[in-house]
Amino acid sequence: MVTGVTTNRPPESSGSQTRPARRRIGVTSAPQRSRALLGLVPPRLRNRRALLACALVALVLVAFMRLRGTSPEPPEPFVAIAANELSIVAPPALGVGEDFNVSVRGDLADGSPVTLLVETGYAHRRFDTTTDDGLAAFTIEASTGPASGVLTLTAISGDKTGHATLQLIPGTAVDPLELFLGPRTIEATNETATMIVVVAEDALGNPVSDGTPVDVRVTRPDLEAEAFTIETDGLLAWSRIISGTLAGRSKVAVTVDDGRGKELDFLEVAGSPDPFLVELVDPPVPADGRSLLRLQTTELVDEFGNVLPDGVNVFADVVGPGGTRRLTSQVIKGIAEFTLEAPSRPGTESVIVTASGTVSPPLLVPFGPMVTGFDVSAVPDIDGVRLTIGPVVSTLGAFVPDGTPVIVTTERGVSQHPTFNGETDLVIAATSEPVTVEVLGFERTLQVSG
Repeated sequence: MVTGVTTNRPPESSGSQTRPARRRIGVTSAPQRSRALLGLVPPRLRNRRALLACALVALVLVAFMRLRGTSPEPPEPFVAIAANELSIVAPPALGVGEDFNVSVRGDLADGSPVTLLVETGYAHRRFDTTTDDGLAAFTIEASTGPASGVLTLTAISGDKTGHATLQLIPGTAVDPLELFLGPRTIEATNETATMIVVVAEDALGNPVSDGTPVDVRVTRPDLEAEAFTIETDGLLAWSRIISGTLAGRSKVAVTVDDGRGKELDFLEVAGSPDPFLVELVDPPVPADGRSLLRLQTTELVDEFGNVLPDGVNVFADVVGPGGTRRLTSQVIKGIAEFTLEAPSRPGTESVIVTASGTVSPPLLVPFGPMVTGFDVSAVPDIDGVRLTIGPVVSTLGAFVPDGTPVIVTTERGVSQHPTFNGETDLVIAATSEPVTVEVLGFERTLQVSG
């Protein structure tokens, strides 16, 4: 920027020749600039017209100077590196599997040793060289294993250090994708869900970049397909897969870039069944304590018409003359069947079945008497009294089966004795108290004495 103008003027005295005086005129404003320029005009031109023309020229020059004053500021000058620091020049980002160059500079003499430490979350490497013309150049070969993420560069030369970071960008996903699916069995209620988890890596084992699209395709049991896209986030991509309303096997396929995984599947099964009944399969039998009676449920289907799958546990709670007990069965072709043993006393038993949370109304199963009467004789014995019971004939007109228990109750306690050909005999101690004999729920009470 012009800060002053120097001009020569004739000496003020007309005496002896003297060296022209030199005077520096400081220019700090537009009027001053104009007067300075006017001083350059020869004296003979200082008439009115000449002055007017010079004034116009001066105004043009002043305007030009002002315009120059509004020009953009020059760029900031280069900032010198501190004496104890090194500068590292490297690309800010590059793909994994690529070689790259790094240069280190600073206040270093030629031939100075420089060490470069290259560190990722997977490995630590060291490179050494010397400076040439104040510069240390390195060629970093690509890692042959996982290395994506932040790469840290540290340059060391004597007491001087420098640091830099760059981003290693992973490649695209490759086969095979790691897929995880679970649970593998859900209810087809349009409310339950399974989850798919995807692990996508590039050829070097690096997780693909966050936000990489993951395409998921679900093929339902009726072959209708559903497709949706999720994105990776911190190594993984995941999503819930909501069940449909049709029972069967659904299949899942996943693609990421050019990578694919193996096909996975999950089973959609019926939910809790609609209300159902329990029915007798066999006709009623008498209370003989040994006959078996079959009963089964009606078809077990849920609200969408799906049949409960084979193997589902179903429970039957039985209450009656035979006591309280629980029977267990499994669904086979949509039906659960139970085998009920006849009680040893006549009466009615109640059966209530529970299947996947649904409870049936009770089924009442009557068991009639097996025995309606028998003879008992008592004779003295050296050890007390000998009782002969029988023959015991069933309501079917035959002897009760061998081994049918005869229960004898005396003042000394209860004893049990099997029949053979419808009869049994035993010796009890003489007593003045009544003796009770019971066979399959039919009782007789008698008085015996020694």
